[in-house]
Amino acid sequence: MRYTESQLEGFTKPISDTENQRCENMIKMVKEAIQDYYIETRDNKMNLSDYEIFLQGSYANNTNVKQNSDVDICVMYKNVFHYSMPEGYSLNGSYTDSSLDYFELRNTIKRALIKKFGSDRIIDKNKAIRILSNSYTTDADVVVAFQYRKYINSTNFQEGIYYKALDKSIVINYPKIHIKNGNEKNVASNYMYKKMVRIFKKIMYDMQDDKIYGSKDVKGFVLECMIYNFPNDEMFKHIETKYTDNLQKMMNTFINESMNLWKEVNEIKWLFGIEEGKKESDYKDYIKAMKEYVNGN
Repeated sequence: MRYTESQLEGFTKPISDTENQRCENMIKMVKEAIQDYYIETRDNKMNLSDYEIFLQGSYANNTNVKQNSDVDICVMYKNVFHYSMPEGYSLNGSYTDSSLDYFELRNTIKRALIKKFGSDRIIDKNKAIRILSNSYTTDADVVVAFQYRKYINSTNFQEGIYYKALDKSIVINYPKIHIKNGNEKNVASNYMYKKMVRIFKKIMYDMQDDKIYGSKDVKGFVLECMIYNFPNDEMFKHIETKYTDNLQKMMNTFINESMNLWKEVNEIKWLFGIEEGKKESDYKDYIKAMKEYVNGN
């Protein structure tokens, strides 16, 4: 086998305190960028009190590894929301339509970030605004979003985020629910869940470094969701070779069992469905390659 139990255990550890501080610095500076821009321009879209700024992604979920130490920051504008409503229910005229265009909001946030960090450190990505790192901060992807409400009835809803990519595709995610469910899974699995996520991600990066075919197209988010669907009572928690045995058992499960009805960690969206880059067959092929790589074949 390519990895010893001791090596796998080493993969389970989160990023260092130094990297953690650089991530915290970036979050603080993004908040300062929005507030400073509001003070200077008095643009009513930029009052910091109208935003909720929070972490999402692997850093927020505490499933990141050294090769993935950049931070994902959601800048959610609270004054506008998109929603879905089950049949038979309505908002009963409680709200009025907004005229604020999403790209107008995103471009305003982008101007604020350029003013704070400089144009040479800002890159427009399809789904986020990338801020390049320096010695004080880490790389950051800033997602500008409206609130999204998936209503259960006329008053109760599950909160997510809604935004548009530059290619005009609409993205709806549920990062807060993902964090909550992931934390609960971690406790229920005797803290094995997030450790196994880090192991799978570290091996993914090793395979990418070794240019293993297909590994570049794999997303750590999808691997995290796959492991979330693995039953707690089938995880080895106390034996001396728990990481080695869990790795083998999970790989066999992902290869041999249907994942067609599995959900993302938010338990709302299907894991494998209409979204590009999330085909069950592709991930089964990847796990087969991963098994050969791990076992030294």
